[in-house]
Amino acid sequence: MSRLFIYQLFVRTFGNRKEKPAFNGTLASNGSGTFEDIDSELIAHLHSLKVNTIWLTGIVRHATVEALPQVPRKGSQHPDVVKGIAGSPYAITDYFDVMPYLAKDLSKAKQSFLDCVKRLHNGGFQVLIDFVPNHLARQYKSLEKPASAIEFGVNDDVSKSFDLKNDYYYLPNQAFVVPVKGASSSYKEFPAKATGNDAFTASPSKDDWYETVKLNYGINPQTRKWEGRTPLWDKMKAILEYWLAFGIEGFRCD
Repeated sequence: MSRLFIYQLFVRTFGNRKEKPAFNGTLASNGSGTFEDIDSELIAHLHSLKVNTIWLTGIVRHATVEALPQVPRKGSQHPDVVKGIAGSPYAITDYFDVMPYLAKDLSKAKQSFLDCVKRLHNGGFQVLIDFVPNHLARQYKSLEKPASAIEFGVNDDVSKSFDLKNDYYYLPNQAFVVPVKGASSSYKEFPAKATGNDAFTASPSKDDWYETVKLNYGINPQTRKWEGRTPLWDKMKAILEYWLAFGIEGFRCD
């Protein structure tokens, strides 16, 4: 196998031509790079750098505050559990979908992504994408999952803080408290779920990854020991297989 020369490309910023973005600005004011910006000119330049593998960062659909009229079902999440207007690309809201604003036509983002992958393959590159298996957005809901896929948390026993049948960790009988607005927030989550950076509390701090929820792979948070395989393992395997079927070569695991 030849040596890999990987170029990381954060699509959201890479092709953005807005020179004076506003702090916490909207998509209209601040713009976004798109898959269409990864064109023949760029491909030729990357060849000149001896790159042979492209790592596309932040392409899976994630939480955002902004409503997207072109794709209303894939629009905004509650602003109190999203960091920034655009949101973090590591607060995933649908593992089976592409972020709409990364395409010129927001309603055709997945096809735009697939066309981009085809261009890169035709240019002789391998393609990697980010895979974020440790945590997801608090308001995760897959709109693009295959019929065979089971949504996260639907079979959980929320009365237990940890269980090998659960996808999440819970704080039973405790409501989640948003660290920024606290009790004044209209966001409701009961019982609270543990936060993505291992904050096993219903009241994380503003410096915690409070916009995300930690996933349960069988580690008991009390003993810090692995107690067995959870359903999450098979769910994540199915997600990896889903993307591999589109022809990508691999993943960078967060």
